[in-house]
Amino acid sequence: MDVDSTSTDTRRRTRSNGEGAVWEGRGDKSGRWFGSVTTGYVDGRQIRKSVTGATKREVLAKVDKIRAATANGVDLPREDLTVGRFLEQWLADVLPGTVRNATMQQYSDVVRLYLIPTVGQKRIRTLAPRA
Repeated sequence: MDVDSTSTDTRRRTRSNGEGAVWEGRGDKSGRWFGSVTTGYVDGRQIRKSVTGATKREVLAKVDKIRAATANGVDLPREDLTVGRFLEQWLADVLPGTVRNATMQQYSDVVRLYLIPTVGQKRIRTLAPRA
């Protein structure tokens, strides 16, 4: 049986394993683009990050940024994680047992009195250094 060489030219291109997926939204009329990337596995479950954008190029850039951060060992924070929640988790989960009780109390006071009232409601993803 002859295989037509033109049939391979029209074959849909796909991304390789680990590169993520990018697609145009079909259900909505907004013309939005979507992308998702696997960033790792926890307890055998796949962890995926999703992004959206107005153009395919924008989504590809976001997907590539997530892939690069994951490859460099950077754990990206959730979209809805605020500075206040992060600091509370840090005080409760990470800090105990690594510093003395007096230091722990000082850190707790600084977080409660100064950091949470000023920047506690900001989302971590929106933080950037001053130019």
